[in-house]
Amino acid sequence: MKRFSIITVLILLASCTQKTEQYCDDAFVRGNNYILNSDFLNAKKEFVNSIKSNPKNSNAYYGLAFTYSIEGNNTAAIKNYSEAINLNKNFTLAYYGRSNSYFAYGNLKEAKSDIEKVIELNDKLPSAYQLLANIESQNSNYLNAIESINKAINLEPESSVSYFVKGTLQGNSGDLENAINSLSKSLKLNPKNGMAYIYRGTFKSQLEDKKGACEDFHSAEKLGFKAKTYIDNYCK
Repeated sequence: MKRFSIITVLILLASCTQKTEQYCDDAFVRGNNYILNSDFLNAKKEFVNSIKSNPKNSNAYYGLAFTYSIEGNNTAAIKNYSEAINLNKNFTLAYYGRSNSYFAYGNLKEAKSDIEKVIELNDKLPSAYQLLANIESQNSNYLNAIESINKAINLEPESSVSYFVKGTLQGNSGDLENAINSLSKSLKLNPKNGMAYIYRGTFKSQLEDKKGACEDFHSAEKLGFKAKTYIDNYCK
């Protein structure tokens, strides 16, 4: 979350220098700085002050929504993302944020609608296709989900996250060998992803590769992931 916060804040701050973008006052800038320091209470206060200064500042509503989303208050996040979108119908980040909040809230229909709007506005964002893949997966549309994650991989071939998502999707749809291959690619890019070991071990066990499965479960345990149940069930 912290990494995503930094990227998003930098994008918003950069937009302040563009005359065609939304107005950014000192309170807005301070709010972003508070986010970077994980001081979410004061961040919200500054964004509210920015809104009071200029009620038509969609960036300030976005900043407030984003802060609420970090705190897990999806209801407040959705409300403020919607305010930002009402003021700026092409606010890509606001649609993306609201889609995430709808997804966390379990509203898959609205989550899909928003992320499709993101892709309509900018079809070069790997994270948008990752989120769409997760939404399709929750709807049990695994073929559509895999198609979406493949688009993410085409845009960002070195993404361990995309290969991880692809592997879990393939495994859940019964394509175990390809699932293991995708998870292996994910682990090559990020060897510290314990959940990738858990999933790969589970799929190996379904292919009756007990030795390989146990090696993966123990690897996950060494990384600090709770793998004892898997080890007890599969490695005796």
